[in-house]
Amino acid sequence: MKMKRINLICTLIASTLLLTNCQKKEVSDETLLNNNSKNQAAAGDGEFDVLGYGYDVTKEYLNSKSVSYTPVLDMKRLKADHLDKINIPTAGSGDGRYFYGATAKDFVSDINVQRTFNVSATIGDEKPQLDGQQYFTPSFGTENTDHNIKDTKSRFSYGRYEHIKVVKSIQFAKFVTTDLLINYLNNDFKNNINQLSADQLVDIYGTHVLLDITVGGRMLFNFTANISSEKTTETKKSKVEGGLGFFVKKFGINFKSSKTTEEITTNFNESRERQMNIKYQGGSNSGTSVTFNSDGYSSESINIGSWEQSVTDRNCALIDITRMVPIYHFISNPTKKALVKTAIDKHIKENQITELGEVPVYSLYYDGYKYNKKSSLDNHVLSLNPSIEDQKMTNEGVIFYAFNKQKAGTIPIYRFRNDKINDNFFTKDLANYSDYRNEGIVFYAFPSSTTSMTSNLTPIYRHWSNFHMDHYYTPVSGTFTNYTFEKIEFYGIKAN
Repeated sequence: MKMKRINLICTLIASTLLLTNCQKKEVSDETLLNNNSKNQAAAGDGEFDVLGYGYDVTKEYLNSKSVSYTPVLDMKRLKADHLDKINIPTAGSGDGRYFYGATAKDFVSDINVQRTFNVSATIGDEKPQLDGQQYFTPSFGTENTDHNIKDTKSRFSYGRYEHIKVVKSIQFAKFVTTDLLINYLNNDFKNNINQLSADQLVDIYGTHVLLDITVGGRMLFNFTANISSEKTTETKKSKVEGGLGFFVKKFGINFKSSKTTEEITTNFNESRERQMNIKYQGGSNSGTSVTFNSDGYSSESINIGSWEQSVTDRNCALIDITRMVPIYHFISNPTKKALVKTAIDKHIKENQITELGEVPVYSLYYDGYKYNKKSSLDNHVLSLNPSIEDQKMTNEGVIFYAFNKQKAGTIPIYRFRNDKINDNFFTKDLANYSDYRNEGIVFYAFPSSTTSMTSNLTPIYRHWSNFHMDHYYTPVSGTFTNYTFEKIEFYGIKAN
């Protein structure tokens, strides 16, 4: 029997692993925030917006959820005493920004390189992080969800175009340092310094304080795709650039690229597992998103001009950061200051993006009847590298993903070979099987679905055919002519 190629369409569920806990001691909501109007986030207040608020650099880049709920600085007192030290240049302009990454780490690196922030307490030092650490977590959430890519699938590449509408910049004068600002702390922040642990302070206020910001609106055109057919970082970035260009040109955007229209179309069509959406930050529909199908179409209409006109100083969003200072510079107690610095370093280190490092597993089929006039010589093989297998085999495509190096929670999957019946046998159980020789570990997979990656896993079903003398492995649950289901052999990562 010739097994036909099986296509399984399923939904990719991105994992959000950004979970925060206050574990050292329980503190009431009243103690933490004194839940009253003076603590409401000031975004869109028409004056200082979120200047003087805390900001968590490990969360989504420029998202309102990355800004603290309550301020660090008392802007009313600063306005009364030092209004001359607060600049509010009004721009009202707009521009566009492009970010690309062969992987999630590469994408975040592009943001860090392009958006260089002064994070020092004094003027001059603009190095945003140490030891190769990155700031920010990009999000490509759909349907009003935010799927931050903390732990991400390595096969995906990312592109983003940000359409910007600037309302105004708000900043402390360049010569203003923490020596002055520390005298104008919000009362709740001062109380919380004494009452809360260092970890709790970071959980509530974030890692830095915003001292120079720009507000307005951002339309985020997100393009994510599997471009694993390309092997180098540069070629992947080039292909994702073309894919993004195909997407944004649908909306009349003047896409800045050296690529021709033909190259852009080719790059888009050659990408796989495409995901596209537009997210609004600022304006009348701030916080909403529009999803598109794999061809770049949506039932919802997009009117960029109308959205731009809707952005005002009353519904604007944070769209840029020019200067921010680590929050521990606003703590005078040397012991507590050191504890908070340690907590911030730990927080940033623990929230770095990690990539799964998964590799595609291909299903290959040898047609015994076609080549030997014997269906009993049919054979199915799982392979990471089809080019080194019998070239008479038909490549049925990627059916799941696994690992070529062992990771926590995974087990080796062994490949056995029986030349007498032309059969390959894949199993997690290392043993002696009559007439089969052990050809070694072929990849690593999960023994069960009970892991932190449960939603991303798929069972791999093992079938045997006495008629074809063949083992067959598939993520598809069902019955197959002349094959008998034996067991779930292991769990792989979903292919789409």
